[in-house]
Amino acid sequence: MDNPNQFVSPVIFNQPAAPAPIKKMKWWKKLLLTLLVVAVLFGLGVYNLPRILTLLYPKDSPLVDNVQLLLKSVSVPDADNGFYDFTQINNCTSDSPSDCSPTISIPKGFDDLAYTNYTKPIKWDQSAVDQVLKANEQALTLFDQAVRKNNFQIPDYADPANLHTELRLYPMNSWRQVARLQAIKALSLSYQGQPDQALLEAVKLNKLGHQIINGHNNLIGALVGLAIEQLGSQTILEILPYGNPTQTTLVTVQNSIQKSSENIEGYKNAFRFEYTHTINSIDETTNSQLETTLQRMIKNGETSPAYANYVKYKYYYKPNQTKNLYTSLYSREVSAVGTRCELNDLDQQVGLSKSPIAKWKLLFTENAIGKMMFSLTGIALGSAVTKDCQNDLVANIAQIELALKGYIADNGSLPIDLNALVPKYLASVPVDLFDGQPIRYSAEKKILYSVGVNKKDLGGQPTGTDWAKMENPTFEIKLIKNVDLQQERD
Repeated sequence: MDNPNQFVSPVIFNQPAAPAPIKKMKWWKKLLLTLLVVAVLFGLGVYNLPRILTLLYPKDSPLVDNVQLLLKSVSVPDADNGFYDFTQINNCTSDSPSDCSPTISIPKGFDDLAYTNYTKPIKWDQSAVDQVLKANEQALTLFDQAVRKNNFQIPDYADPANLHTELRLYPMNSWRQVARLQAIKALSLSYQGQPDQALLEAVKLNKLGHQIINGHNNLIGALVGLAIEQLGSQTILEILPYGNPTQTTLVTVQNSIQKSSENIEGYKNAFRFEYTHTINSIDETTNSQLETTLQRMIKNGETSPAYANYVKYKYYYKPNQTKNLYTSLYSREVSAVGTRCELNDLDQQVGLSKSPIAKWKLLFTENAIGKMMFSLTGIALGSAVTKDCQNDLVANIAQIELALKGYIADNGSLPIDLNALVPKYLASVPVDLFDGQPIRYSAEKKILYSVGVNKKDLGGQPTGTDWAKMENPTFEIKLIKNVDLQQERD
């Protein structure tokens, strides 16, 4: 047994060294690191946001009904198309409008615009007029040939499938210029004591304007047609005080004006044309050639690389939603043609819907590209609807004054009211398109007038020369003896 008192030496173990104290990261370094991580994550989030949003909201909206906006194909025989006569007036040597040199010749110092600006009468120079008419016999002959045709259709626009982004536009200034020459020709005849022939020449403008409006053409073309038709009606009003045309001529011209005023469907088609062109253009940006189209647009400076990049993501560009914006706009405008003369409420709504999107909201705005496109090209066309009503108003005024001319020839004075013209001189009293009531008449003031866009009957505005700027568009019924008119003209 061991001795309990024996000393036992302790066992000594190697103890590990105490760890060095860990240096704590300074607070500002932690903050920088945190900010760096957040920045990287934020950058990755922003970079991938288009993909994330496209995954979350991949679907486009269904297309709304657009049946009333569908433009149908038309087929017009070349031999019955006045457009080909007008191409000779334009004298285009290629497909580019810049290569067109109209055959119209206006001598230096002759202002054809001034001669047909009835709000500011010009001193009539018959010798200068004769010179101009002589120099433009060929253009006026082509004008006559076009009027004798039953149609005026730009062939490229006959098929809606042709209405794409690179649509060819045609110069129309020569159309209006040859129309002014025709008006000057008609006025010249009236000043030379040929009222019957003058009226028959003037009403050709109404017929041509009607053909252009109803020719399945674009809205610019339709507005040119309206301007030409309105020029015809105003020229007739200028001719009527000079001489005494036969009752046969008065009736013929009146019937021609009435027929030429049937423009509602044609004018609606002009709006449909613009809608179809827009929709076809949208389709072109989303077809199988999208990448090629985008690269071409970038190269030509038509769009930026950033825009082209975001178009690829379905969240930012949804064709159906974009189309629906245009469908809503054009549906209301087409419905207004022939039923309303002012669209202030619609124009205001369009203005609100076209409010620019704040830059910081663009990344989070569904169909942002489509909305931006609509804000740039979705035009409020209330003024175009008003112009149609103004054209109809002048045409109706011309019909009434033709009837009054016949009534005065038979009775020697103005009737007490317009109902006295029915049925011998008028089938019915034309209405004021602005409120649907018969056009206002005052035998005492010798005026015919409309309540205008504000629909307030102020009793007419017998002073002034520009009826289009009056709150009550007013037309004076001139009952001046021919000798006095001769002095006034000279």
